[in-house]
Amino acid sequence: MFSFNGIEKDYITSIEEIDTHYGPDRTVERNEISGRDGAVLRRTNNAEKKWTVKFVVKRTETMSLQEIADDMVGWLYTETPKRIVFPNDPDKYYNVMVEGGIEKDEIVTFARCTVTFISLDGKGHSIYL
Repeated sequence: MFSFNGIEKDYITSIEEIDTHYGPDRTVERNEISGRDGAVLRRTNNAEKKWTVKFVVKRTETMSLQEIADDMVGWLYTETPKRIVFPNDPDKYYNVMVEGGIEKDEIVTFARCTVTFISLDGKGHSIYL
């Protein structure tokens, strides 16, 4: 599973997909000079990094899917970035926030959810420091 703000939830039964890329989103600004082939580097900018996470939640004996949805909103929607550890990268944490809404495909006793997390600094940090 994954932990967000140091918390794991039992109702998240599996992570189906984590869609991201290596490194932050990088933009390269350049100047084209008339009469010269190519361009001259002006500066680089490492922007935020995004993850789209698809996971399955299953209702429990004590929580309906609607109660789970309410709990997820209270857990994942924060005013400041919080630590997240992804199962495919367990030695790093990222400081992230949720961007957008939680998309859902509800099927009686379980739901597939999609959440987009964004790291404003785009950097991973070692959990060992």
